[in-house]
Amino acid sequence: MQSEDLRIGNWILNHKGELETVRAIGMNEYIWFDKERNLLDKLCKGLKLTKQHLIDFNFEELGLAFVKNDSIIIWIENDKFLFYLKSHNGTEIKRYIEYFHELQNLYFALTGEELELKNESKP
Repeated sequence: MQSEDLRIGNWILNHKGELETVRAIGMNEYIWFDKERNLLDKLCKGLKLTKQHLIDFNFEELGLAFVKNDSIIIWIENDKFLFYLKSHNGTEIKRYIEYFHELQNLYFALTGEELELKNESKP
């Protein structure tokens, strides 16, 4: 994993495979989880995206597709997640995503909002 692919608030796995929230991205490729704990980005891993994540983050399940805000669609094809957005002017964005932080980043880039969990617990 590379620190330049992350944003504050992303969920990733630490070197022990434990779920962490990125609180800061520092110099020399360090990712900070709180004031005292950090790791080199190379020791962290992405959290694999699952159907349950989509459900937990209020995507509506429609067969093999999950929809949010009537414009963002995630298709599941052969156990892969295809992020799809069609804008009002007809422009289409398609991208396969594998990790939860990729979904977080795409969603934020396109909506200016963070994904919100149905309840306060982490997946």
